Amino acid sequence: MTEIPTGDEYILDMIEDIDDIALLNRIYDAALVRARKLEVEDGNERQQYRENDPDFRVGDTVFFQRGISPKYLLGLSARVTKVNAKSVVVTVPDEPAYRRFRGARNVRCPKGIVAKRV
Repeated sequence: MTEIPTGDEYILDMIEDIDDIALLNRIYDAALVRARKLEVEDGNERQQYRENDPDFRVGDTVFFQRGISPKYLLGLSARVTKVNAKSVVVTVPDEPAYRRFRGARNVRCPKGIVAKRV
């Protein structure tokens, strides 16, 4: 009798059979975005973030959190390049998950929509 794979095994088997590199890249990007969202949304992990931290420093890595628009940025990270009284200026990585913000520099964000990992 043939063993029926679990849901996880089924998905992984399907992915292993894909020969289209563009589709594999889209799956990879989607998986990264989802993992980052789960990391931010998980109640246990949320305690590792300082919300509205007044002590942002140049060079800190911050994560976009609740209130960010567009929503696809939720959970993604950026590097602080300047700290203002009510906002931080960040540089966004050059990754497809960031879509139109991909590789952007000098993006101003209110401190209320970013969190610093401790």
